Amino acid sequence: MVNDSVNDRYNPPGIGQNDFDRVKFDEVDDEDLFWLNENVGSSNPPYRKMNSNQGHNTKDGIVKDFAITDIVFQRT
Repeated sequence: MVNDSVNDRYNPPGIGQNDFDRVKFDEVDDEDLFWLNENVGSSNPPYRKMNSNQGHNTKDGIVKDFAITDIVFQRT
């Protein structure tokens, strides 16, 4: 086994990259923002949790139903 100190050090992601946490929909607090995937950009608009089974797309205003076990992403 070779010790490669240059490549073994911790290399954290850059600012704004990989700052999403994977959570279940029921773990998101009401009125908090969440996203459907980890991509950054206009193709992944934020949603605001309205109640225990609905989220509001803040970009186009559409209300979508979610199951409590659906996986969504929140920014840290």
